[in-house]
Amino acid sequence: MFSMVGRADAEPSSSAALLDADSFPTLGLTFRSEGHRIQARSRFSLPISVSEPSVIRIDWQETEGAELEFSASFTQAGLAVAHLLVAPARLNGHPGGLVEVNSPGVVCLIWENVAVFQTRNVKYSVALVTRAELEAEEDRQEELLVQRRRDEAKHREAQRRAARDAKIDELQTLAAADLEAGGRLRESCVAARAALEALRAQLIQKEAEHASVEAEMERLEQSFAQQTAERVSTDLRSLFACGALATCTASRALNADPVSWHGRMSSSVSVQLRPATAAVHRSHRRRTEQRPYDAAGEDGCRDQTERPCTVTMVAVCRL
Repeated sequence: MFSMVGRADAEPSSSAALLDADSFPTLGLTFRSEGHRIQARSRFSLPISVSEPSVIRIDWQETEGAELEFSASFTQAGLAVAHLLVAPARLNGHPGGLVEVNSPGVVCLIWENVAVFQTRNVKYSVALVTRAELEAEEDRQEELLVQRRRDEAKHREAQRRAARDAKIDELQTLAAADLEAGGRLRESCVAARAALEALRAQLIQKEAEHASVEAEMERLEQSFAQQTAERVSTDLRSLFACGALATCTASRALNADPVSWHGRMSSSVSVQLRPATAAVHRSHRRRTEQRPYDAAGEDGCRDQTERPCTVTMVAVCRL
């Protein structure tokens, strides 16, 4: 029929434990006193009528900290017998005690001053909340809890979206910076490629100029070789002609043998000259021995037909 939570830290026996105790003053019927005086060897009773299943919250304390004997009983409607809810106990206060009543009747709260001479003051606050109000409050608080959780979820989602947007902005900034750096790198590559093409063109031009210079040098060498060969041939012809003429003259003067021609053809021409002094001197000595010097002391060489120092030239032509 009823149950009692005699201690504030005890576990409630029904769904009333799910209700925040601070909400009791705003629900149902409340009995309150800031200091009710209790004479020595007297008691104070507070009857509370219950018409439907309800929950009663009891908060009390002795204002000076002295002890009072507290007890609670319940008398069901239609019965004269009271049932003890809270056994008598000497306490100086009892904050947050809950009593559940499941049937109509009267709950009586009793404070007894056991002192012989001193009076006591009790301060109390008792709230009576029906089960329907309690369930409605539970539903309200459940809705508040759901709404709070929903708000927290929305707040977390907003934070997540804000962090995501910040990350997106950061990534976009990094992407723009990378794109700009890539553009600069692309421009550098294009400039380097253009410089490389210019260097390649210069290299090709230099190679062409080098080839032209080599060709010109080869042409000049061939021309020089041809001119040299022609000059040497001309000089040899002239030398050969002069040598032949000199040989013929010397041969007539000395009655020598005509020039011997060696008709071998070769790739070079050599001219050899040798003096015919021995033959000339022999001929000269023979003639001077036969013709003595004249009175003037002149030798036989005064004859214009005699050439005592004539040189014979032998020319050998190899072509």
